[in-house]
Amino acid sequence: MRATLVGLLVILAGCGGGRPASRGGQGLKPTPAPAPVAGAQELAGRWARSSAGAVGGDSGADVEDARELWSVHVSGRSIQAHYLRVVLRRSADGQLFACNRGDTYTRRARISLDGALAADGTVTLTERKAEVAPSLCDDGVRRLTTLRGRLVGARLELERDGEAVVLERPALAPAPPGAAAGEDDPDAPPTWSNVQTAAQLAGLWQSVVSRRDESGQLRTEFEIWHLIAEGSDSADVTGYYDHVVTVTAREGQGHIFACSGTGEYTLRTRYRVAGTLLDGVVVLGETSYETVPGPCESNLRRLERYQGRLAGAELLLTWGGGAQLLRRVE
Repeated sequence: MRATLVGLLVILAGCGGGRPASRGGQGLKPTPAPAPVAGAQELAGRWARSSAGAVGGDSGADVEDARELWSVHVSGRSIQAHYLRVVLRRSADGQLFACNRGDTYTRRARISLDGALAADGTVTLTERKAEVAPSLCDDGVRRLTTLRGRLVGARLELERDGEAVVLERPALAPAPPGAAAGEDDPDAPPTWSNVQTAAQLAGLWQSVVSRRDESGQLRTEFEIWHLIAEGSDSADVTGYYDHVVTVTAREGQGHIFACSGTGEYTLRTRYRVAGTLLDGVVVLGETSYETVPGPCESNLRRLERYQGRLAGAELLLTWGGGAQLLRRVE
């Protein structure tokens, strides 16, 4: 019996006395976090650029104000980015643009990019998608390209098709010129739409045109249109517009109009209209009119038929005698 106990004690001693073996340095170690990519933190965030200057050939007849607002996201060395580009063009010599019969127009687009941050700090960004806001003066076509550059101090200096693109941190992220609420975030999908329905014609539109004739008389024409869509799925639209014409004699000549006995007279007419919006083409016809009686009123009118294009808040109508731009009244 004594011999048996001694042998058992020897066996237990060989097994470490029943205590668990010390793990010491033999166990698993936690995986170290990846080292941060140099320049990634400095690259991410909002950037902006703006420019203004004369355009239009040697005459420099137009002035163009361009602004870009960027949002850059970096994950490791991969980059995802978006930027809003808004270009406001103004006629400096008073000539109207043929595209919208106005002296200004705006082009707006949101560009999506992806790319990479190289180990040597080089940034490569390729434009993948362009979402273009409807405009009478914009065909919607954008040529997508690749930008390359690097961070230089507090600036991101890129090159796009030989043009220097220098981005800086905005003190406050400014809304691009002409942007509506919610359209100043490059990461947000655009609120504009290129889909056109008759319902988009519904509402109030207005036009104001002033011009002098050969004798120096000033003729001012004001129109306010009230259009109603015939159902959300219908292509038909009806409504009316009020046309007010004021004719003023040339200042300093003392001319008196015989019909009014003064140097000015006004004519007022309400036209009823009906038409359609199909495949992006607006067709409207005047169906009847009513005039406001007055000493200078002849009550003679000719009914016109219009064809035009709708682009966001602008409606350009043309007819046999010319063209006019209507802008939506908010």
